Amino acid sequence: MNDEIVRKDIERNKAYGSIKERIDSIDIFRRKFIDDPFTEVILVNKTDNRNSMRLNLVFKDERRSRKIIIGLRKIHDSVYVPVTLFVTKNRNFDYAHSKRIKMDELSWF
Repeated sequence: MNDEIVRKDIERNKAYGSIKERIDSIDIFRRKFIDDPFTEVILVNKTDNRNSMRLNLVFKDERRSRKIIIGLRKIHDSVYVPVTLFVTKNRNFDYAHSKRIKMDELSWF
C-alpha cells in the first residue's frame, strides 16, 4: 500500500471544490513560519471568537485578494495547536476587538 497523498487523488474527491483554496494556500506554513515569519499575531478576544473552535491565536496573511487564516488553540501553558486553516474573500473579516501582538521571535521545539 502506498501511503503517499498526491494532488491528483485529492482533485478526484467530490469535496475538492470546497477545499481547493486551502490546498493552494498550504505553503503558508513554510512561507510565513520559516522563510518570512509572521511579525504579528492576534490574541483573540472572546467577543471576536464567535465560532465553536475556541481559537486563542490567529495568524493572517493576504494573497490575491484573499485572507488566509490559521487559528490556534491553547492546550497547556504556552503550548498552542493548529485548529483551522481557511481562506476567505471577505474583506471585512477581521478580529476588531482583539489585540495585535508584535512578534520578535518564533521558536520551534
